[in-house]
Parts: sequence; C-alpha cells; structure tokens
Amino acid sequence: MDKAQSAWAVLAALTSKKSGVVQSRIWEDQGLLWCCFAFSAGIAIYKILPAEPNRILLTALTLFAMGAVYRISRRGSLSRFVLLLLALVSGLTVASVRTATVAAPKLSEMMNVTLTGFVLERQVNARGVRLLLQVETVNDRTRSDLGFPKKVRMRVPAGDIARPGQMVELRGRLFLRQDQ
Repeated sequence: MDKAQSAWAVLAALTSKKSGVVQSRIWEDQGLLWCCFAFSAGIAIYKILPAEPNRILLTALTLFAMGAVYRISRRGSLSRFVLLLLALVSGLTVASVRTATVAAPKLSEMMNVTLTGFVLERQVNARGVRLLLQVETVNDRTRSDLGFPKKVRMRVPAGDIARPGQMVELRGRLFLRQDQ
C-alpha cells in the first residue's frame, strides 16, 4: 500500500464511528503534536492574509475560545476539534501580536533629508549600489529626537566607495515603503 492510500486509511479510521479506541490511542500519543501543527497553521494563515487582522478582535476571540474550552473541559466533553481550533486561533493571534511588538517605525511621508550614520551593509547589483545605514543624525538632529527609524536603505551612485563600518553623510529623498 503506498503512502497516499495509507494516509486515507488512517483518515477513514479516525472519522469512523467504530474507531473510538483507535482515535483515543492516536490522540494520546500524538495530541500535543497535532496541537503544535494547528498552532503553526495559525501562524501560516496569518502570513498569507492580504491585510493585517484586527489585533483586539483576535485577542478577544482567543480569550473567548479559551474560556469556552475551559468550561467545556470542566464538563468532561472537550472535543479534539475544539482544542485544535483553539490552537489555530492562538497561533494567528500570537503571530499578529508578535508582528506588532517588533514593528519598525515607518516614515509617515516622503522627505528630502541629510543623513549621517554608519554603513552596515553594501549591496551591488545591476541597478547600482544600495547601502543599509544605521542612522545617527537626520538634518543635523539626533535620530532619537525625531523618532526616525534606526536603519534606512538608500540607493547611491555606482561609483560610491562607502564600505561597511564607515561613517557617511548622504543627502537623498526617502520614499514610503510599498506595503504602507
């Protein structure tokens, strides 16, 4: 029997009404693993969403689901499906909250600036040279005073010889990122 047929046989055994013993045994052995898969699936679903979900709504939904699972488990009739659904929603919520906590500050408008900072990375390609700059000052004011992003990626002329670790001063026009 090939792998596809054996997978269908296991699925059929799990869904049949006569498989209570088999189902319990599989859940006993691999229930935590399936919860991890469901949690990971929640994170994967977050990554493919076209827009950022409402964090407050997701958190409320997760808390509500946790409360419901607790109440149902107190009666002793907790469904595996409900537990896996909770893990999936929890993964979605955790991914959203994690994104919010590490979000880098973004420019609110296009601007012409003079930046001073250290070159962190230099990339050369057919369209020119791109520098990743750790910003120290913006128009002769400290970055922290302005709430300006710590790092900026700028395209410079192909003949530019700036190397990682060097302090540079660049004048340029900064654009909003495409995903804003």
